[in-house]
Amino acid sequence: MKALRKIGIHNENIFNWLNYDFLPDSQGFKFEMHNLNILDDVKLDYDAFQSIFEEVIDEIIIKPPFRDEEWGGFCLDTWDFVNDRVDYSLTNKCELTSKYLNMLINSDIEPQYNGYCECLNWKYFLNLIFDCILSNSAPYSLLFFVPKYDFVFYFHHTSSIGFLYKELNECVLEIIERAKKVNFELKYVNDERVIMLQ
Repeated sequence: MKALRKIGIHNENIFNWLNYDFLPDSQGFKFEMHNLNILDDVKLDYDAFQSIFEEVIDEIIIKPPFRDEEWGGFCLDTWDFVNDRVDYSLTNKCELTSKYLNMLINSDIEPQYNGYCECLNWKYFLNLIFDCILSNSAPYSLLFFVPKYDFVFYFHHTSSIGFLYKELNECVLEIIERAKKVNFELKYVNDERVIMLQ
């Protein structure tokens, strides 16, 4: 089953306001969405994701963090720290890393690929990604871009969603409203206009 498909981006500068090396230093605005439904059982929630992003789900494109990061490097198991190299083989990998690498193989995504993809099966893909993030098998989230509305989001191991945007547009406002409806709270907001909405 293919979960992803490679796509080409014709304008690599569409997110030139992002600081890939340190996202909080990006030129746009940011906030985090914290799921108030989660108490002791910390987990990322596919249904909440679907509710918040359903209007733009067909617009989302995905890429590893950092400008030239490879898809295969998502899980820590693929990093050979002793020899300072990557190892994308399936041998000596934990179960989650093996599942992730197999997902890439089945989707015809080479581990060395560092471009954008679109998702063909959100539930399967996100549940695998969430498991990797929450177990600390993956040190960083993948980045999820919506070029049409100039925003990016990513997932934290704390089950929150980081959100960065260039301008406060109608789509961003709609996502804020949808997040509130499924009991998410906005934190670490650096846009006075959004603070006034709370």
